[in-house]
Amino acid sequence: MHFEHRVLLEVPFILNVPDGKYNVTLPGGVKRVLIIHNGYYAASDDAFEYASGKVYGLKHSLPSALPNSADVSVVKLRTVVEMRLDKVVDENDAVQPTESDLINEVSRELIKVRATNGSSDALTAKAKAILATHPTEHREDLRRTCQRRLTANQLFPPTLADGFLAAVNAFVRQYMVAMEDFFVEEVALHQVAGTTMGGIVQHTQCDGIVVASVTTVGLIAPIMRSQWFTHPKPKLDALKAALETGLPPNAVELLGVRARHLVERGAHRSAIIEAAAALETAIARRLIASIVSNGASEAQALQFLKGNQRFSERGKTHFKAIVGKSLAEHDPMLWNRVVVHRDNLRHKIAHSDLEPSAEDTKSVVADFLTMAEIAQTVR
Repeated sequence: MHFEHRVLLEVPFILNVPDGKYNVTLPGGVKRVLIIHNGYYAASDDAFEYASGKVYGLKHSLPSALPNSADVSVVKLRTVVEMRLDKVVDENDAVQPTESDLINEVSRELIKVRATNGSSDALTAKAKAILATHPTEHREDLRRTCQRRLTANQLFPPTLADGFLAAVNAFVRQYMVAMEDFFVEEVALHQVAGTTMGGIVQHTQCDGIVVASVTTVGLIAPIMRSQWFTHPKPKLDALKAALETGLPPNAVELLGVRARHLVERGAHRSAIIEAAAALETAIARRLIASIVSNGASEAQALQFLKGNQRFSERGKTHFKAIVGKSLAEHDPMLWNRVVVHRDNLRHKIAHSDLEPSAEDTKSVVADFLTMAEIAQTVR
């Protein structure tokens, strides 16, 4: 059994290098071969209204890939990056499907052709009934199809998308420096899902037969091409009123939303800096408002902050004296995490080339923004 696996994505820019293979070594010595395609097109028979392209390749090869379509829409892609893997597996070493696997395979086909609209129990019952009436030769065909699919899933798990994306970003970083190209950037699923290809496409064949084609997209928002959420009327009214005033939006909330957006884009360093700015702005503005409410002028409040710039003192000593309760008292565990995040990540990011992980970034941003909310509301 010869398995061939292709992993592809479109970056939202052009990599100005010749088409072909590029050897990439990742941290830890992991080696990958990436293939650059600058001449690829996408073709679809639905005018790209609801889905990404159905086939990808050189323009002249696409119409024949959709032979039953009267109308084929073709779109030029930006740079497409591909990784190819292949494995030969002896049939005795392949995954042996169980009866439950065969039932799931029949259920999958029923869903694919929309032959059921009942509950999951009804779907399973229908699949069992169909399987029970299968002639021996049809059952063997089903078993082999299921075996190919299960073996492919074992050989090429969906998590391959993560490693592929890491290899693409390793390429992009080296390209940015070597070519001095500041029109490109490292990408996350957020940017990749917003391209015409609509995510990281994984396509698997076994002995020339397609056994799987899956697209990893992450969150749904980037792939949508029409309004996908209806906000309540009070929010829309508030937006219209804010637009008419001409005043800037709440700085703390804007910084917070920016930080969350940067997390989605994989800009981890920038996300942490933006979230830290949201927290420090929230603390400073709350202290200024409290000082002014106690009878001082805004100029005096600003002068006080200028002479007391240490973060820990503002959040503990000065918040206690001016607002009435320190942030450390309100949530000691969260405060301790925030202090550690600032020492271990925020400061080092600002003064070094430290690259935080996605997991660390999400945790830090969440803690900073939670503390920022507390700073604005604590009594």
